[in-house]
Amino acid sequence: MATTIIALKLIGIAEDGTESSIEIKIDAPVQKAANEWACRIVLKGVKGYLRPGICGNDAFQALCLAVDFIRFMLDDFLQKGGKLLEADTREEWPLEAYSMKVPALLKA
Repeated sequence: MATTIIALKLIGIAEDGTESSIEIKIDAPVQKAANEWACRIVLKGVKGYLRPGICGNDAFQALCLAVDFIRFMLDDFLQKGGKLLEADTREEWPLEAYSMKVPALLKA
């Protein structure tokens, strides 16, 4: 059994004002076969999504894809007019702080 390495609880407020508890979990990558690794993810409260494994060729790719998938789903929720709040404080939770923008200097 894999170990959960990321666990986060948020509050989601949909465009219509409906409030839901959002639970996010990502397990450590586990090797399934040669060149096949998977991270189990849980995403409750945003379309009730549970996926048995986001797969990659190695552990790093599987973990990167799992994080990207969660970020994509949360961004989709925001793009549809939703809001994300910290579960404890109810302050706005900044999804944009969880990705890196490459400065123009590095693109040259």
